[in-house]
Amino acid sequence: MTQISSLANADGAAMALPQTHSNSIAVSCAARSNLRQAIEVQVVGEDGAPLEGVAVELKKGATQVMTSRTRLDGVARFEPLDHGSYEIGLTELDAGAWEPAGTSALIMSTVTTSEPDWRPLAPTSHPAFTHSAIQGECIARLAHRFGFFPATIWGHKRNLDLADKRRDQNVLYRGDEIYIPEKQSKRIDGIVGRRYVLKRKGIPEVLRLRFLRNGRARVDEPYQLALTSADGAAYVDRCGVIDRDGYILAFVSPAITLAKVTLGQGALAEVHRFRVSHLNPIDTVSGVKGRLQSLGYYTGTIDEMIDEALHSAVAAFQTDNRITADGDATEKAFVSALKRVYGS
Repeated sequence: MTQISSLANADGAAMALPQTHSNSIAVSCAARSNLRQAIEVQVVGEDGAPLEGVAVELKKGATQVMTSRTRLDGVARFEPLDHGSYEIGLTELDAGAWEPAGTSALIMSTVTTSEPDWRPLAPTSHPAFTHSAIQGECIARLAHRFGFFPATIWGHKRNLDLADKRRDQNVLYRGDEIYIPEKQSKRIDGIVGRRYVLKRKGIPEVLRLRFLRNGRARVDEPYQLALTSADGAAYVDRCGVIDRDGYILAFVSPAITLAKVTLGQGALAEVHRFRVSHLNPIDTVSGVKGRLQSLGYYTGTIDEMIDEALHSAVAAFQTDNRITADGDATEKAFVSALKRVYGS
């Protein structure tokens, strides 16, 4: 919208100038059109933030394509182009993973005079397969990796039994079998002189971290959040204050695996580290231990062993939540209370 307004303002300013009879050179419509022989595609997340490194393809006729990847600003530019219609697609994404989100006129600028890099259209195939989950994976992360909208995977009929068992798509267990369907392609029409905004669905995810002290939410405390992905890439640190319910909420890439939160400053600063999506389901011993550890009740090893440390932690939690303190990690009232207090 800003670009359209800028063009309108420029036209208005030009009309306001007095007419002169100097040796100005008239610019023909044909010459003006030569400055607009380009198509831009910007890919953004659901929050409107640009996405870098997304594969974009421009199709000409039935047999030729040009490919590019989005820059840091989320834009891929195709030039020089003959006037006419083209087709735009995001070749590494399933049809359900993206949608058009707007278009605007390009501000006229000089187009490169180099020859366009058209290549023959090659047949592509993205067959279905079954993925065995490993520690730290969730549906959002798999959808991001394989180019899908999370609901396309989680809601597939081949995954209904798993969805019924796990209930929460963000909590998988190692060895869970997830069916990844065949990827479907999609294209939209495009014409030169336009920018097309395409929205990547399901990105970003919301990271929720809650901080308690003696069972009460910590509020209005300043924090610094540092994020790292599985490949070691670091993201720009974020700062803010904990909200009134004790939460830090942040829009993040599904690729995030580590989160470091620093509360306070200087000698009194507290540093907390979290492994994102590494929590096991609540119906596993390790899942119970992980939740109790986060709540400050359990300090032992996160494994599948039922030990005395777990028994003591369960009993302490039961006492604090007015449940019969029998230390039984499988007792229904305990599991229900743990899920409610922890949040999942």
